Amino acid sequence: MVGRVVKVALCKALWMFCELHEIDYMVITACSPLDREYEAMLFKDVFGANEYLPMSHVGGLPHRVLAKDVAAARQRWEEARHPLFNYMVNMHHPDIDLQSVDLSFDWEPVRSPEAPLMAYGR
Repeated sequence: MVGRVVKVALCKALWMFCELHEIDYMVITACSPLDREYEAMLFKDVFGANEYLPMSHVGGLPHRVLAKDVAAARQRWEEARHPLFNYMVNMHHPDIDLQSVDLSFDWEPVRSPEAPLMAYGR
């Protein structure tokens, strides 16, 4: 139970961070059965519905790639009468302090070993 509480709090912090910095989407990967928890938080599949893709950073273990539209999240939670709406939107958490976050690092493009082949239609 504690793991789920922490996960939801981290999702709230991530959502708040994305809103603050005008980031469009939160994107996560999750293997089964953890993917269902993100689905319950209204994340949507980036690729096909329930499609699992091998992730090289975890030894090829299949994960779903899920995303949430940051700007639409508040409205979607409210329209769905989501049980986490009040927690995510209205409840203040002094432990979530985004003002002290320093992510000063150089921007780095995301690389994929398949990218050169994809660029040439292979």
